[in-house]
Parts: sequence; structure tokens; C-alpha cells
Amino acid sequence: MANTPVPTPTIHVGVNPLWRIAALLLVVVCAGLVVVMFNQSITLTYMQVGYEDTKRDLEVLRNLAPQLKTGLTQKDLFVILRKQNPSGFIVQNENTVSFGQLRFVFDKSGQLTEVHHPL
Repeated sequence: MANTPVPTPTIHVGVNPLWRIAALLLVVVCAGLVVVMFNQSITLTYMQVGYEDTKRDLEVLRNLAPQLKTGLTQKDLFVILRKQNPSGFIVQNENTVSFGQLRFVFDKSGQLTEVHHPL
């Protein structure tokens, strides 16, 4: 009995498969939360820009309201918009004037007939 080797205990150092699954799940959830945060921040930015554009367009209409009662011609509207917004991007076509999201439509005689806004 003196020469019989003593068995040494075996210690498993490997990672439990449940921990691997949990770590992978944690990484996926964290990545999903990051994507959701970016998505919300981009959505809020677009909403804020849309709100500011609509606010600006309503301000333009508010300033034009007294002149709209008298009946504006296309040329008159263009001049008024240019005075109110010297650096604004104003597009004048054959029967429309566009500024921001607003589109003013005129008849063949040049009188304002409609105002469009994509609300």
C-alpha cells in the first residue's frame, strides 16, 4: 500500500454555459438600448426642426394677414416676403410663390386664391 498513488481532486476551471448565455444576452440588450436611445434622439431632433419650421411659417402668415384681406397679387406677395425675409429662400413660379413649407397659389389674373401648408 505504500506505493499506491493518492488521487488528486479535479478542479474544473471552465465557464458555465449559462454564464456565456447571460453575458451574450446582456451585450444584446445593451446594444438594443443604445440603438433605441439614438433613434429617440434623432426623432426628437426632427420633431423640433418640424416644430420650428411650422412656427416660422405661422409667423409669416400672421404678418401677412392684414395684407391678405385686401387681396394680394403675386408680385406684391413676393415683395412683402422679401422685405420680411431678406435672406429667405423664396421660389416664384408661373402661378405660385413658395416660402418654407408655405405655397401661395394665384389665378391667371395674379390674385391669391389658395395657401397650402403640409399640416
